[in-house]
Amino acid sequence: MSIYLMCLYNGTPIFNKKRGDNIENLPFSTTASFSSVHLFCRTQNVELSATTFGDDGLISWKEFESLLFVGISTNLTEKVLKSLIEKSFQAMVLHIGINEIKAAKNVDRLKRDLKSSFFQMIEKLMEYAENDLLDFNESILCHEAAVIHEKLISFSELSLASQYCFLLSKNRIICATDAFYDLHVNDRKLLILLLTQSNILQKDIPVYLPHKSPTIAYRLIGLPLIQGISIGLLCGQQPTYDELEILSQEFWQDSYDLLLSAEISNPRNFPPSIELDASVLGFLLINKFTKKYVISRNIQQVANKRNSHRMDIIRTFFHQAVDCDIFKNSSFYDSTSENITTNEHFYVSDYHKCHALIQNYNILCVLYLSVIPTYTMRFITQELLNKLLGDKSIEW
Repeated sequence: MSIYLMCLYNGTPIFNKKRGDNIENLPFSTTASFSSVHLFCRTQNVELSATTFGDDGLISWKEFESLLFVGISTNLTEKVLKSLIEKSFQAMVLHIGINEIKAAKNVDRLKRDLKSSFFQMIEKLMEYAENDLLDFNESILCHEAAVIHEKLISFSELSLASQYCFLLSKNRIICATDAFYDLHVNDRKLLILLLTQSNILQKDIPVYLPHKSPTIAYRLIGLPLIQGISIGLLCGQQPTYDELEILSQEFWQDSYDLLLSAEISNPRNFPPSIELDASVLGFLLINKFTKKYVISRNIQQVANKRNSHRMDIIRTFFHQAVDCDIFKNSSFYDSTSENITTNEHFYVSDYHKCHALIQNYNILCVLYLSVIPTYTMRFITQELLNKLLGDKSIEW
């Protein structure tokens, strides 16, 4: 798989990034030709959004304000590539605001305004495009989440704190306030990405929320609580970082054992007390309402290089068989309703089997060994869903 992602202003590159093994930089003449093709189509009143080349190549164009984003990829779907382009522009808005982009008249000044953290985010988004669900936030399941959530709500109600609070285990959400989940999923994803990829210790970063507040800056605050767990919040000009740091230390100091217990679930991503059936290789649990997901493999299976490949299979199964956009083009979808009319999906191959169960706002995709009888998959999937969500101490 290879990805090229570039942003052009009047044909001049603002950035040009690549990802993949043994791929070369694109010459300036090739880069300029992408802008010229798009400009020619626009003058002819032709909308050019994407085209294919070769067996698995794809080129996508998207214009935002005065900027042109071009994505080129192999072995990547058009939906994922367009989502990558959209989030790359939104990452630019996050750093400098939409007004600066609209008023851009000089490429060099625009490059100077974009901090190094922006380019790090672009590289991370390109990395995630290969193995992440770009339109969802990654989370973990733990028995301590319900108690921690109540504690987090109490913290958010303090006069110096913020209603937009979220607790992270590395880059995965343990729990968050309702106000944080009310934010657009892309705003949430970019905030978490910015907070977790930044190397600075004192994380007090001005940000513009692409959907909620593209013209007025908030402050994104990151406060470490224990090793591996931090709290993030959005606030205005007040209070100061030092005041919030003292407040968080005093408030959470009696909960460190609780946070340590929650951290044990990472990177397994679900409680150790829950055992998976021996036929299960891995699973993907998605909440369509809050736009978050949990993905994990069965650690009882022999660890080898195929583990990451198995996770890719689950993601591909979701994108190609379970995603709502796919259902809209299938006979299972009722065009008179916005809801999916089927709640199960199967996939069988010589090497593995997949089963998806859709129940209310939850989607559970499970990867099985190929030897499991097809008719038993639905019972094991239902049992696993009950285990994951049946415990009221697990916040989901």
